[in-house]
Formats: sequence, structure tokens, C-alpha cells
Amino acid sequence: MGKLRFRRIAKVALLASLSVRLLESNHAPCPMPHAPCPMPNPIYNNKLHQLVSELMGKLRFGRIAKIALLASLSVGLLESKTLPAERLPGRLAMQGNTSYLSALERGIITEMNRARRNPNAYSAKLVELKQHFDGKIIRRPGEVGIITQEGVSAVNEAIDFLRSASPVSELSPSRGMSLGARDHVNDQGPKGALGHTGSDGSQPWDRVSRYGEWQISVGENISYGPNTAERVVMQLIIDDAVPDRGHRTNIFQPDFAVTGVACGDHAKFRIMCAITYAGGYVE
Repeated sequence: MGKLRFRRIAKVALLASLSVRLLESNHAPCPMPHAPCPMPNPIYNNKLHQLVSELMGKLRFGRIAKIALLASLSVGLLESKTLPAERLPGRLAMQGNTSYLSALERGIITEMNRARRNPNAYSAKLVELKQHFDGKIIRRPGEVGIITQEGVSAVNEAIDFLRSASPVSELSPSRGMSLGARDHVNDQGPKGALGHTGSDGSQPWDRVSRYGEWQISVGENISYGPNTAERVVMQLIIDDAVPDRGHRTNIFQPDFAVTGVACGDHAKFRIMCAITYAGGYVE
């Protein structure tokens, strides 16, 4: 397995996870952003997809008639170029009209900013979540049980992080970055596919580049399963079964200033949300 190499991209971090660990990681944790990261085995996503399909059809646990398997992935990239000073005003995308976003998509941006603005206060939501744990299963009244890999220990670790984290600036919504995320949702959703690579071979930076120019750094989180803004963001902050908590790193990355969000139907997990991030973006 070689290193991911792209022109102008000096440092790469790639990680993948499932709330129920379906495959052991076949690559070392990525020390984002300090060094390039080895690519996972190229058959990883295909095996993952196959196992998800099998488990969705076969798993049965006590009173849980259906199993909600939450999947999420993230990728973070840092670019080596230095922008000239006259380009820096483009760091912030225009915020006026967000009619291109659904209520859920706007809610995810609001929720991420709530966590970034006051991490300590946001920890109260995770404290409340703990009361619903039964071993490693989240059992909310009247809902399907959700199996986690680490159980409440991951929530406790996330609470500790939030209580010690410093606030970071809010993310501005970007239409172009949301359109890039939308392309991926439209591509993956009907197929029930997983991962960051589009069926056309595109990567996150390719898709956001279709509608503008990202600056400084770019990243992506994808959530499969949660259907509310709060649960999407909480899932990514807890980052169950992800050793280096890469999704959380993306959410609290101080170098990110703009974001795009797109959510839609998913053939395997009912719903998916793709979230893109960048240090700046020129629409």
C-alpha cells in the first residue's frame, strides 16, 4: 500500500469507521496533519459494503428486531501552497441566502457552530446521552436500539475533550461546497454505496472544485444513519471506533472557515449527510 499522492497536496489523512466495527483497520492511524497517511486496502470499501448488507439481513439481538448500523467516514487534506495576501478575503463564503439548504442541512451547520462556539456547554448533550446506554447499546424510548463499538467510554472521552477544548470560529455556509457534497449524495444514495470516492473516481476536493476554488485546506465528513442535526453532529464528535477521532478533528479544526452540507436518501442506511470543509472558498 503506497502513499496517496496528488499534485500540490502535501499532507493527507484518511480514516474510515463504522459504529459497529465490521472490519479491523488495515492501515495505521493517520497523524493528521503532520505526515502523509497510507491508503487503506483498495478492497476495504467493497468488503465493508458486503458485510453491511449481510449484517442488515442477519443480525438479531434480543428485543431489537432491527439494528441501526451507523456508518461514518472522514477525510482531511492539507495543501502546501501559500496564498497571496490579496486572495485572503475569499476565505469566507457569502452567508446571505441559504435557500439551497434544507432545514436538516442548515441545522447541521448550526449544530456544528454551536459546538465550535462553546464546546464546554455542548458537552451537556453528551452527558444526557449517557443515560440511554444499556451496555454498548443506545436504547432511546420507542426507538430501535443502536449498537456501538466502544459503548459509553467513547462518550466519556468526548465529554472530556469538549470540557477542555477552546472555542473556535464559526463556519460560514458555502453554496458551491454544498453542491459538491450534493453530487456525492446523489451518486451514493441510490446505490447504497459508502466512502469518499465517487463512482466517477472523484474525491472530495474534485467535487467542491466543480463549483469554485477551495483554499488552504479541505476536508469531508460523511454520516450514514442519523436523521437529525443533533444526532449527526454528536455521532461525529463521539467518533465511536475511530482511534484518532478524525471526524471530531474536522469539526473542531480551527483552519476550517467554510462548510457545505448535503443530505439525502440512502439505499442501505435510509439517510446520509456529506459535510465538506475548507479554509476558504471562492464561489
